[in-house]
Amino acid sequence: MYIGYLIIGIPYAAVLGIFVMVTAIIPLIGPILGILPAIMVSLLLNPVKVIYILILTIVVQQLEGNLISPQVLGKRLDLHPLTVILLLVVAGALYGFIGVLLAIPLYAVLKVTSKNLYKIYQLRE
Repeated sequence: MYIGYLIIGIPYAAVLGIFVMVTAIIPLIGPILGILPAIMVSLLLNPVKVIYILILTIVVQQLEGNLISPQVLGKRLDLHPLTVILLLVVAGALYGFIGVLLAIPLYAVLKVTSKNLYKIYQLRE
């Protein structure tokens, strides 16, 4: 967001970018809360820049949600990125927000548990 804010020409780009980064930890509403200060600053300078901020936010969130997060979660939890995307889509469709929050941790726990149970089963034979 920082680089995007610099390109758009918003003052205090570093502070606003850090604020977006901190609030982005909150699922779904974090990025929206994060861009509110940038929208307020841009309204004071040039209201047209609000549209640029909204477009920038959509592009950055799509890249982060569809490319970066699945790669990071997949490597950290030893999951394939496509598995992460499918888990999030299916859990979101079935259980909504709570499903999206719990899908990856629950899948990781089930995967580790099933691997360990299989190893125990193999050792018993």
